[in-house]
Amino acid sequence: MVIFFILAGASFELAALQDLGILGAVYVSCRALGKILGAYVGGWLSDAGDDVKRWMGLALMPQAGVPIGMALVASNLFPEYRAILLSLVISTTVVFELLGPVLTRQAVNHSTS
Repeated sequence: MVIFFILAGASFELAALQDLGILGAVYVSCRALGKILGAYVGGWLSDAGDDVKRWMGLALMPQAGVPIGMALVASNLFPEYRAILLSLVISTTVVFELLGPVLTRQAVNHSTS
C-alpha cells in the first residue's frame, strides 16, 4: 500500500496544477453533488429516515486510494492525458481527505441529535 501511494505521488506533476482551475472545480462539485443526490435517492428508495436522507451524502465525502488507483490505470491507457489526470485526481483526493472527515463528523453529529 505504501509503494502504491509513493508511485502515485511520484507521478504527480505540480506544473499541471495550474491547468486544473475549472476542471478541478467541476470534478469536486459533480462528485459532491453525486454523493448527496445518490444518498438522498437511495434513502428515499429504501424508506430511510429523514436524517439518513439528509446527512448520508456528507458522510460519504472522504476519498482515498481507489480513485488514485483508477487514475493510474487510466493514465497508462491514455498516456497523453497522464499529467492532467493524475494531477486532478491526486489534488482533489487531498481536498476530500481534508474536508471529508469534518463533513462526516458533522453528518454524524446532526443525525444522532
